[in-house]
Amino acid sequence: ASDRDEEPTTILPASCIIGSIAWDITNKVLEAQQQEPDPGTGPPNKIYVPTSTRGALIHWAHTAKFSIHPGLGRTISLIRRTFWWSSIYRNVKEYISACQVCARHKSSNQPPQGLLQPLPVPHRPWSHIALDFVTGLPLSKGFSVILTIVDRFSKACHLVPLKSLPSSAETANLLVKHLFRLHGLPSEILSDRGPQFISRVWSAFANHLGAKVRLTSSFHPQTNGQVERMNQELEAMLRCICSSNPAGWSTQLPWVEYAHNS
Repeated sequence: ASDRDEEPTTILPASCIIGSIAWDITNKVLEAQQQEPDPGTGPPNKIYVPTSTRGALIHWAHTAKFSIHPGLGRTISLIRRTFWWSSIYRNVKEYISACQVCARHKSSNQPPQGLLQPLPVPHRPWSHIALDFVTGLPLSKGFSVILTIVDRFSKACHLVPLKSLPSSAETANLLVKHLFRLHGLPSEILSDRGPQFISRVWSAFANHLGAKVRLTSSFHPQTNGQVERMNQELEAMLRCICSSNPAGWSTQLPWVEYAHNS
């Protein structure tokens, strides 16, 4: 019992110092404490790092030869061996996120995105439509924008030249004029999160029709893949037939629609 109560002793006495290492950054931190003293709220036996030297300390811990650009956890662990301040996690994360060396030479270890979930296939033509705008076109007889309307069942399209991006009310009138009078009312309208499609006017318009409004995920245009594919085909066909006269694309637009739907 007496053997278990005895505390283990070290081979060398505590008073014997084999060697000590002092970093230049430690001296800079201690000098900066003259202007910003330790508030005394940190853990014991840790050196408080004033605001003026935190950037230099993080740079030292992250880029030194003994660390060689470690990740967030290892960099913080290395700093916390000797130093502390309240916003250490946020400051180190911001620094590493902006490190050009890590961004250039390290591969991402984030988990891959989940599997794509395809939209359900409609049961009849023009019951589910997808909308988008093609912008940045050269001016052609006053037109510079194309409204692309795609039937998700048959992949057929309607292409409407516009002089500028329309408002929500103007987009609704365009659908009545170019779509509803030909194919009837849809039950679902898919679009991106453009200002025309997230307004109260657009929601009220869809509710009046009895149609559901579907919006694509942010920064994920693949959700509206059919209309995005139609836009690619549209731009490619216009480049082919308007290469010698780019300003004449508006006169060729009906032929592009005919060629796609045939």
